[in-house]
Amino acid sequence: MARNFVACRKKVFDRGRPPVAFLNELVDWGVSAPAEIFARNNRTDIYSVVSDELGPWANDLERRAAMLEVLRVLAGFESSWKWKEGVDTTNPNSNTACTEEAGILQCSGDSMNFDGSLKQLLRTVSGRTDCISFQRTTKSNHKFALEYCARLLRFTVAHHGPVRDHHIHPELRRDAMAELLGFLQGEMDVAGREGTLAFTADIGTRARASGSRASGRIKAKSEAKTKAKTKAKSKRKTKAGGTAKRKTRRTSRKARR
Repeated sequence: MARNFVACRKKVFDRGRPPVAFLNELVDWGVSAPAEIFARNNRTDIYSVVSDELGPWANDLERRAAMLEVLRVLAGFESSWKWKEGVDTTNPNSNTACTEEAGILQCSGDSMNFDGSLKQLLRTVSGRTDCISFQRTTKSNHKFALEYCARLLRFTVAHHGPVRDHHIHPELRRDAMAELLGFLQGEMDVAGREGTLAFTADIGTRARASGSRASGRIKAKSEAKTKAKTKAKSKRKTKAGGTAKRKTRRTSRKARR
């Protein structure tokens, strides 16, 4: 689907403008992402720390748009929107497979320790849970990179320096969030309608199949009844014929006497 990005293409700090290709992938993910990622909770998370810039939110769809805006800006700060970005060479602590940052949002493997669901996400996508697999997956699987970071931001705001130190906050834009919300509303509505149509078509198919089976059963019953009647009628004729023959024989015997 062609999208016309205006506010989302505005410059982010000194990182430049988000590429259209990245923005399209961001919205694509936002349309299909699980609702649980954006639901309310009782933690101090990303929504808690950007509420002044992007809140308040009337519903989870607006919260979904706010998350996309955070990821739009954060990806600029962390990697200038480079999917395959490697380790942060300025961080002296990035010296093991599990502490090295990787990918567009610069998450590291040790961040899976914040919650078991993060490791489970990697296991579901890659079949493994080691830090090397995390690095490779987050660089190559764009949907995983976005979803992992979004989920991580619901558990902690300390993992990313630009979030923790409030560097992203002046760059967050309400007009960009509104633009993202517009895409989400239109496309999720279409997706919902298509899903309903598919479900309705499936119901129709199942109803026709059920009707065919029912029709078949009725036809079979009717044929069985017809056969039973024919058989009974045949038996009656056979019995009647036998009775008539016996009568004829008795009559003949009487006549001979």
